[in-house]
Amino acid sequence: MSILPGDNINAWERINDIANICSIVLGLLTTASAIILYQSGSKIQTLKDNRSDKFRIESDVKIAQANSNSQEAIKKSKELELQNLILQKELEERKAEANSQSQKVSKIGIELAEAKTSQAIAEKELLAMQDRFRPRVLSTLQKDGLKQFARRYSGNEIHIRFSPTTPETRVFAEEIATVFTKKTA
Repeated sequence: MSILPGDNINAWERINDIANICSIVLGLLTTASAIILYQSGSKIQTLKDNRSDKFRIESDVKIAQANSNSQEAIKKSKELELQNLILQKELEERKAEANSQSQKVSKIGIELAEAKTSQAIAEKELLAMQDRFRPRVLSTLQKDGLKQFARRYSGNEIHIRFSPTTPETRVFAEEIATVFTKKTA
């Protein structure tokens, strides 16, 4: 009989049922042996003639066979009990191993959740950092405001200065300059 990891409970129940059946069979054999002994003994007492020796010998043979059968049944029962104990021990070991594996899986799940949390925080910080370092640009509303400002001072000269060491400031200054260099309506 093979026992697969997924069938542990059913296999143990089957083994337990077999052990119980063996115990019942052993009890029946013992009872049958006792009955045979009793019947043989009462037959021996009722025999009065020459055949009594023959029946006595036959009864003794039957008793010996019954005793032998009974001893074999007892031996088989003990073997089954031992096998049952071994299987129960293996089941307990497998349960402990499964419990250990379950705990490991839970720990990994917690670590995964913590890693995902850390990842989400890092992604949020990266987005914030990208927003801080994104090049400055003028919105349409800002450009319109600068155009209105330029109308008030049309005819005057406007100087735009920027740091030549920072490329982003040059690009932003050029964008502002395009607002003032275009003709305003």
